[in-house]
Amino acid sequence: MSLRTLPAVLLLPLLALTACGGGDDAPVTAGDETPGMTTSAEVTEGNDAGAGDDGECADVDGPTIAVEARDGEPQVEIPLPEDWERSRQLDSEMIRLMVGNPSIATGQFVPNVVVTAEPSGADADAAFEAQLAGIRQGFGVEDIDTTEGTVCGHPSMIAEYTAPQMGAAPERPATVQMIVVPGDTGSTTYTMTAQSPEPVDPSFEEDVTTIFEGVQIED
Repeated sequence: MSLRTLPAVLLLPLLALTACGGGDDAPVTAGDETPGMTTSAEVTEGNDAGAGDDGECADVDGPTIAVEARDGEPQVEIPLPEDWERSRQLDSEMIRLMVGNPSIATGQFVPNVVVTAEPSGADADAAFEAQLAGIRQGFGVEDIDTTEGTVCGHPSMIAEYTAPQMGAAPERPATVQMIVVPGDTGSTTYTMTAQSPEPVDPSFEEDVTTIFEGVQIED
């Protein structure tokens, strides 16, 4: 099975986890494009940016894939590990990128990472709290472990929690990395939500770490 053949009904509950933040209340809708896989034109090779918390991004040895950007937004890329594929099945104004690894699918569930972007204020703490409030209110989740940090010099937070069963999607662990990035027209909050059914494949955990740590941001 590939991401392009995965029924949207099984993906929508997963995407809802990242689409309930502090931005406008506009509904999340699927894009008009035909579902398809990543093309070579969308993938770039690694960089030599240099790791560190001083504003530089971490080195990436393998290919990266761009998060779709709107006018005035920074360019964001994430690593694309081996066997991971892109789906445009649910591209929208908020959902900018979805990648997954169908080689470790469990039944109809493909472990995946979904990237969203939404306008936010310059106060990173307020942006993070809005995202956490969305998780609590939308899914009744109270037990959320958070760790603050920086990505490419921008404030970030990683939140870990257990997502409830929704439709065909089983109860599962979820990890979200949030990054607040200033741009020409204001700040943008990016969320990167990783989900996989249990038992979680060790390779998925390794790949998620690679993706989260290898985010590239060009202001």
